[in-house]
Amino acid sequence: MLRAGRHAGRAVRVGTRHCSVSISVHRGHKLQAALVVGRPPSVVVTPDHLKSWRDFERDWKTRTQNGVEVEDNLVFMKMQHEFLEQMTQAQVTASLASSEEKAELQELLSGEGLDLDFSLEDDEVQQDSGPVADTKVVSKDKGLRAMDREATKHLFLVVQDKRGRWQFPIADRLPDEGMRSTLESICDSQLGAFEPYLVGMSPVAFEKRAANPDGAMRKSGLEGRKVFYYRAHAVPGRPNVDISGSTQWKDFAWMTREELKKSLSLRKWAMIRDVIPLDP
Repeated sequence: MLRAGRHAGRAVRVGTRHCSVSISVHRGHKLQAALVVGRPPSVVVTPDHLKSWRDFERDWKTRTQNGVEVEDNLVFMKMQHEFLEQMTQAQVTASLASSEEKAELQELLSGEGLDLDFSLEDDEVQQDSGPVADTKVVSKDKGLRAMDREATKHLFLVVQDKRGRWQFPIADRLPDEGMRSTLESICDSQLGAFEPYLVGMSPVAFEKRAANPDGAMRKSGLEGRKVFYYRAHAVPGRPNVDISGSTQWKDFAWMTREELKKSLSLRKWAMIRDVIPLDP
């Protein structure tokens, strides 16, 4: 959480317009918050290398009649936190006493931005069945605006300004305002009824840009801007983005990593590419 210093907020006159706008300033740079909203894959597909290993393991047990369990930890290199004991989907489902408890777990996970289907009881059946059919109702939005497109990939929300440039939703931080409040104001004033789940309290990326020497920002006494990027998840079942009430953006889209690389500026892509998740 950023804390405003003694001179963090001040009145700034932009251009020749005789109006004052209160913003947060740090060492000559105005502070801004940007929101990187992701939609996780709604259909989980088992990677090919994991399918090959499971097929080999199953065939080996059949041929040798050996009941020895070989832990995946001994085969695949994992990060430290991945050595913690984890329950498979089948184990989670089996541990639930009733369909009512399953529904409660489904609702809880959906509220956290995870849309998992616990309808399959047998883990082996799920492994061999391939991609799970997407039974959701297709949204009324078409093309890049549809939040349910590319079900097996991560999608990220970007908006297009009046000059046709794609970027993440952004807003100035007001004096004595917390960054979380700034992020909430982005949703309220720019994205309509869209309410994502804000992840954590720390930014995932930072951008410092110098103002154009002949631009309005320089004329107002500012040297540039500092932008802090925060992550958020789209929550299933909630309304999609609506920019009809925004005067700042003319379009929005849900893009994959590949589409982001082609649409964002080289500077923005280089800054954000390492902090957004890879596709399975």
